[in-house]
Amino acid sequence: MSKSEASLIGWLTREPELKYVGAKNTAVCQARMACDVGFGERKSTNFIDVVFWGRHAEILCEYLSKGSQLAVDGDLVLDTWQDKKTGDERKVHRVRCRKLTLLASASGGGNRVGAGQYSEPEKNAPPPPSAATEEEIPF
Repeated sequence: MSKSEASLIGWLTREPELKYVGAKNTAVCQARMACDVGFGERKSTNFIDVVFWGRHAEILCEYLSKGSQLAVDGDLVLDTWQDKKTGDERKVHRVRCRKLTLLASASGGGNRVGAGQYSEPEKNAPPPPSAATEEEIPF
């Protein structure tokens, strides 16, 4: 089995919107990042769709806004669906976030955080030695 991974640093291109889906009411947020590549005359910007699930989605929507800088490590996935109007099969590559790092807020102030990091725990990893309560987590 092969796995495609992506590491991105960029800016949110629009305000993130939090939604809850499924029987378990799981948080999800789809966002687009603008990521610069190259430099000088060869500099260009790539626009990449990223999907945030669970606590990542909640953190993104709570602390970041359009123009905020972030770093994402995740898996490159190919989503496929049937177009409702034409019946054609549609495909798009997206990055499914595994690790989220908040680099800077768009406004640089207010109640948004400046920097922080959050990643999902490993599936079989033991719990941390002293787990903080939700009130103690700064983001």
